[in-house]
Amino acid sequence: KIDLPALGELVSPMDSLAQELTEAIDDIDQLDSTWLHPSAKTRVDELADELRSTNETVEVANELVAIAPAMLGANAPQRYLIVFTTPSEARGLGGFAGNWAELVVDRGVLSLENVGRGDDITAALTTGIRLPADVRALYTGFELERTFQNITVVPDFPTVAVLAQAQFEQAFGRRLDGVINIDPAGMGGVVSLSGPVEVNGTTMGPAEVTDFVLRGQYEVFADDNEARLVALEQLTFDVFDQLVNAQLPAPATITDVFRPLIEGDHVRIQSFDNIEAVALSSVGLNGAFPINAGQDMVAVVTQNLGENKIDVFLQRDVAYDVEIDPDSGVISSQLVITLTNNAPADGLPQAIIGNNDQGLPLGTNRTRVQIYSSLAVESASLDGTPVDMISEGELGWLRYRRDLWLDPGQTEELIVRLTGALPVADDYVLHVDHQPLTSPDSVALAVTLRGGKINPANIGLDPQGRAKVSLTSDYDVVVPLGQ
Repeated sequence: KIDLPALGELVSPMDSLAQELTEAIDDIDQLDSTWLHPSAKTRVDELADELRSTNETVEVANELVAIAPAMLGANAPQRYLIVFTTPSEARGLGGFAGNWAELVVDRGVLSLENVGRGDDITAALTTGIRLPADVRALYTGFELERTFQNITVVPDFPTVAVLAQAQFEQAFGRRLDGVINIDPAGMGGVVSLSGPVEVNGTTMGPAEVTDFVLRGQYEVFADDNEARLVALEQLTFDVFDQLVNAQLPAPATITDVFRPLIEGDHVRIQSFDNIEAVALSSVGLNGAFPINAGQDMVAVVTQNLGENKIDVFLQRDVAYDVEIDPDSGVISSQLVITLTNNAPADGLPQAIIGNNDQGLPLGTNRTRVQIYSSLAVESASLDGTPVDMISEGELGWLRYRRDLWLDPGQTEELIVRLTGALPVADDYVLHVDHQPLTSPDSVALAVTLRGGKINPANIGLDPQGRAKVSLTSDYDVVVPLGQ
């Protein structure tokens, strides 16, 4: 049980703290540091940065404290569907929706009422849900009207939450107030707070639970699928029981655990109350796909088409080179996507390296590559051979896709050249979006200004206009122009 009156008592002091931090930041910004010794100026700048960072945390906490009582059933019982996804079978949101749980919160008391398999919802659907026209057109073949496991093909969690709500409510007739998404890394984070759990006679900590959900379950129960599903259901109950009965650590520790999980899209929450939804969006908890506000973006999304759990072996390397004409705003770029299938051709269960009667050799990774951008494709090639990309629009962006088949050990290189004009009079802004898969992408970025040099004060690149990152969350680059 969560003490709602105690939570309510935080509202006033949190407001006061936020106001004091804002005033302190304003005071520092107004300081005249012209005659300060460099070492003193450095200390002032460090203080300002620390206050801004603290203020961001306080603003997030303020948003959550304001909506928490209602979300925790202060006014009426709240029912949430928890969707457990696994990126070992990639979907646009991250992973396949294999399991679910039903969480009810009434006046701060949390109860896990049911757990089930994606198949349970699929089987209980009668007529199938009505899809938005754009979703139906973009995802033909995934049968989103009546297949719960595939709802996560859309890389936007608010959209996925609406699909989950429609399917669940039609299947079981119980109204939902929101949807929560947790992947294996998120489960590991919960276990780090609740303490180790026992699975099939083995005690597992956070890393072991993450690995078991990703891959181990298919190896341990290779010949007994029913036992595997029962073990997953029991794991869900055990983790929840330990979490609600454990002596949780200090709030700062909980924040340290969940901040990277939220930033990495391993935990998402969407409410169907408009006020709560806005607050969750403002603190980055609802996993919404980026809005096209005139910036450049590169988002590489892969969808598993083999109906297997082979994506634990998929390695993705991305390189994005951009040349900008600051005068005209014309951008020319090259996107290189290198996919390597490290799966073996034998020695693992069919669930991992099989292809469910699709007639493909064991270990084949059949995947769909989707690229989101503001720019138009000029040309594309696969391993040096010109290819076509299917062009569509989704979530306010241009989307280009191509289906690939990778044999065990095979590497394929997809090169896409793009061009277009963006409003870059002041800054060039690049957003690199993150798909939470089993292994983070290796991303190399390079930005060149035609007739000029990159300003060393830019964010996200070195003075040569380059960066190489292991993409564990979204990554932003801001290059000042005309300076």
